[in-house]
This record gives sequence, structure tokens and C-alpha cells, in this order.
Amino acid sequence: MDLFLDTCIIISYHIPCHPRHKKVLNFYNNNNINSQITCKKVERELSRKLNKILMEFKKSNSISGLEERKVRHAISIFFRKIQSQDFSILDSFLFNDLEIDLRKVIKNWDDREVFSNAVLWCYYHKPNNPTFLTLDKNDYHNILGIKGAVYNCLSKNNVSLHKQLDIFLLL
Repeated sequence: MDLFLDTCIIISYHIPCHPRHKKVLNFYNNNNINSQITCKKVERELSRKLNKILMEFKKSNSISGLEERKVRHAISIFFRKIQSQDFSILDSFLFNDLEIDLRKVIKNWDDREVFSNAVLWCYYHKPNNPTFLTLDKNDYHNILGIKGAVYNCLSKNNVSLHKQLDIFLLL
């Protein structure tokens, strides 16, 4: 499985007291992961969201200052091991078309940007088993609609994917 990671996966994986940590850890332990990648948008988003989540855990005494530093260090090391790229640079025209076509099914602009990057990753890198991994059921609840919007966009641009991008929603 070749994974394109959403922000929530990286956060949940690295914070042991996070309510979804065990789900993400279980996923990693029970699947053969060939590669992992994300986009620069996730990397930027991660910093802001991580600060907010860690502050909440510290206020509730769920995490100590030492544990917070360990989490930050682990995420820093994680980003050295995986690739983070801005795929919109490879084809800004197709990227913009994807974002426009996804508006009806992914309401959040940030999530549209991340998912559009995932589609372009799939197109340019041609992974064997491309999977977009997320915990965000609010923005990715309409998987058939999302796949339909991607298909329509790619069709009108005369673009085809080596393999269809799968959306794996951890619930």
C-alpha cells in the first residue's frame, strides 16, 4: 500500500493519548505499507493543528512537557523519512480544475487542496496501490461523489490515472 497522508493521521499516530491513536497504530500494524508521502499543505497545516491539540492535552494534564517534546521530535524525524511535495506545481491547471470540481463534495478548502495534491501524486508518481488515508469523516464522507468528481475532471482534461486513488477512511 502506498499512502498519501492527511494531517489527522500524522497527528493521531504520534500522540499516544490521542483518542484515535490506537486506530491509526492498528492500521499501520495490520497493513503492508510500501511508501508514505504527503504534501506541503499538510506539513504547514500540521504545525498549526499540532500546537492547538498539544495545548489542549497539556491543559487537561493528558500530556507532560517532556511528552510534548517527544511528540514534536518524533514528528520531525517522521518528516525526514517521508517525502513532502507540492504537487500543484507540477500542473497548476489540472490542480485548479480538480479543486473546482471537488467543491461540491469536499466543502473545506484546505481538504480540497490536500486531496487535489493526492490525485496529482497518483498521476505523476504512478504508485502501485495509491491510498489516501484520513480520519476526517466530515469532509470525506461522500467517497463515491469524490471519486466521481475526480473522474469527471480527469476525463475533461484527457488525463487518466495509472491506478485509481483509493480513499481509506479510518473510523
